[in-house]
Amino acid sequence: MSHWKQLEQWQLQLLYQADFFTGITPEQLQQILPCLGMTLSAFEKNTYLFQAGEQITQIGFLFSGKVQIIQEDFWGNRTILEQIDTGGMFGEAFACAGTPRIPITVLAAEDGQLAYFPYQKL
Repeated sequence: MSHWKQLEQWQLQLLYQADFFTGITPEQLQQILPCLGMTLSAFEKNTYLFQAGEQITQIGFLFSGKVQIIQEDFWGNRTILEQIDTGGMFGEAFACAGTPRIPITVLAAEDGQLAYFPYQKL
């Protein structure tokens, strides 16, 4: 995992455009990033980013790639609830609510990069 200082200009631009950072100038974003505890990570297709039954405390932001929000039933049948593309966020509802065991799985649909933000720092 990498640190926020290793963000490239295009990644900063994606963060700046995210709904989550609405109302924050690019200069303000660069000032607050060190306080947010963000970590960067690369992932490969079919990697589980969050799994049903876990408690999550981080919010994911996609710099590249796609992830799918999946719900599995008792028999192992999968339903894709949503697909998140570049610039999208995931996990915020469960992290913010403090859900002890999430009912969904987040699976990488293709290779990509993301940032994790600890909910407690937001």
